[in-house]
Amino acid sequence: MYRKLSSGVSCLLVSQALKGLASRLKEIQAYLVAVIDGKLPVNHDILELLQDIFNLLPNMSVESLSKSLAGVCLCVCVCVRAR
Repeated sequence: MYRKLSSGVSCLLVSQALKGLASRLKEIQAYLVAVIDGKLPVNHDILELLQDIFNLLPNMSVESLSKSLAGVCLCVCVCVRAR
């Protein structure tokens, strides 16, 4: 019973985290599109932070990491779909 409850809580947390990430990525996309369209000026501080984020992303060309993350993604997808 407790295992099922903790699994459900974990799935809920993962689901909320992914929704939050998706929201932030949409905000970043909207900002970049506005800069490209000339509606907003380039803010070099924001671009520097975005570059830092991209530099922290894992190297997906490493096969072992790709396989490992694919397994994690499968678990997350199953978890989110179960909700």
